[in-house]
Amino acid sequence: MTRRLREFLEHSRVPYEVLRASEDAYTAQEVAARLHVSGNELLKPVVLKADGRLVLAVVPAARRVDVRKAAELVGAKQVSLAPEGEFTHLFEDCDAGAEPPFGDLYGVETLLDDHVLGQAQVAFMAGTHHEAVQMGRADYERLARPKVGDLCQPWQ
Repeated sequence: MTRRLREFLEHSRVPYEVLRASEDAYTAQEVAARLHVSGNELLKPVVLKADGRLVLAVVPAARRVDVRKAAELVGAKQVSLAPEGEFTHLFEDCDAGAEPPFGDLYGVETLLDDHVLGQAQVAFMAGTHHEAVQMGRADYERLARPKVGDLCQPWQ
């Protein structure tokens, strides 16, 4: 877990559990399987570019971001997946692809797909490919302070 994330969670005084995978995992579905959590419980942050600014869209691992819906939620004319080279500097303390779903920690707005609201618990990568955090969904929402709406569609 990154120091930044650990300090943030400790300072916030929310209960959480660190989950460790026996092997590194890179895709959201691999992570869910190795951590023994459902693809609906695992949060997958996706960095988007909305009218030139970066935003963090957080969706269940079992779903994918719909950029048209994201544009509607943030009131942007153009939304696309951000090229990795445009945001890796923000997440310099994280392994690429293992960013935690807290945009505020990295100076970007957080969006949350409303499909997550039905989950009692959520899990997410903790900045590395072998550690994740599991916590109550309501605690996550309180800490992340996301803009919530319909952001995604199921994988087909």
